[in-house]
Amino acid sequence: NKIVEFEMSVFEKQIFIVGNGRSGTTLLSRSLGKHSKIYRFKELHYYEGVISDPSKKLTKEEAVITLSRLFWKQREAFLSKIDDDRYTKEAESLLKPWGNHICPHELFHFYLKYLAQKNGCPVACEQTPRNLFFADEILNNFPNALIINMVRDPRAIAFSQKNKWKINKLNGFDVPLLNSLRLFFNYHSITVAKLWSANIRKAKLFEADQRFLTIKFEEFLHNPEYFLKKICKRLSVEYEEKML
Repeated sequence: NKIVEFEMSVFEKQIFIVGNGRSGTTLLSRSLGKHSKIYRFKELHYYEGVISDPSKKLTKEEAVITLSRLFWKQREAFLSKIDDDRYTKEAESLLKPWGNHICPHELFHFYLKYLAQKNGCPVACEQTPRNLFFADEILNNFPNALIINMVRDPRAIAFSQKNKWKINKLNGFDVPLLNSLRLFFNYHSITVAKLWSANIRKAKLFEADQRFLTIKFEEFLHNPEYFLKKICKRLSVEYEEKML
């Protein structure tokens, strides 16, 4: 796992795929992850799960725990129970030169760059749908980031969410019972409708920003090559057909 050396400026590009759940965020992320220069991350839920307050600086100890949890989310099974000790030594080693008051945005930037570089890719692609509600923080702290907002017919979203809580039975994932119950209550049809409306209102605030791109799921399915070429152009990387 020798780290490939790149110019520092190359590693300042990140893709954040956001939007409603079940709107094609994972589909787009998997497609972009096929590109030789794009490293795909799982749903990290950094801003509304791993940390509690993006504006509050972390102590060295808190940063170590945060970084080790990020490693777990990327490397272990989806929705599995986090073991804070699994990657502590790696996190401690990486953060040894850092001071005792660490900005959460700088830590996240470092993490994305570190794993992308370790896998030989100059672009990091992160896909947490609810990061839409942290678009301000992302655009302010990641100046070269591209946020891609996926939008889908709300009726299709509600139908797709209906059985998501049965993820254990349907996909054989080892999901704790508490997480299954959370999925059941969080994705009730009324909740889904309110989240969809909130997402649409939030996205409208960034329509004029060149670093914010909205893609309709149905249009992406109809002509994926067009949108993938558009994204590659925004990132200044060559389009690769294998993304299809």
